[in-house]
Amino acid sequence: ALIAAAVANDGVMMEPSIVNRAVSKDGKLDYSFQPKPLLSILEKPTADELSMMMHRTIVMGTSHRAFRNVSSSVALNEVYIAGKTGTLNGWSPPGRYDWFVGFGQRDGAKIAVAALCIHGSRHGVKASQVARAAFESYFGAPVPDSLETISSATGTAIPQIQPIQQVQPVQHVRHVRKHRRHHHNTV
Repeated sequence: ALIAAAVANDGVMMEPSIVNRAVSKDGKLDYSFQPKPLLSILEKPTADELSMMMHRTIVMGTSHRAFRNVSSSVALNEVYIAGKTGTLNGWSPPGRYDWFVGFGQRDGAKIAVAALCIHGSRHGVKASQVARAAFESYFGAPVPDSLETISSATGTAIPQIQPIQQVQPVQHVRHVRKHRRHHHNTV
């Protein structure tokens, strides 16, 4: 996500932080992270070109299914999304690894996302789908009424994000096809 964020920041990698802010029990802000440039890893024209290539991954590449109908999404309408995907076989834990790294930006708001899904013998939720959910959460996807609470201080609805539950693998019957070998006799 750090490298994707650098592409979104015109090639400038920012100092990473795990904690954005810390608030005491009485509501006093004790700490607020102030982003600082760490180093420039790309020239701006290179970052722009890479951003366009990553955007094509969303529009017509390996993530197009996960991000289809983005323009009709309330949360993702007019969000510029760019990403890169990949797959590999891993051994700890064993399985097929599916990953996505990218960024989204709209009206000055930016987020970088990295998602990794590890599949057993069957594919489940893809990393691109997890990334889309993260973008929707950040850019304000409508939350069903059952997941909202009302802030007593402001009277506004506060979405309550529910943790993603681990998907249990589906038991399936393996179909085995027997292949016939064709022998050709030559004279």
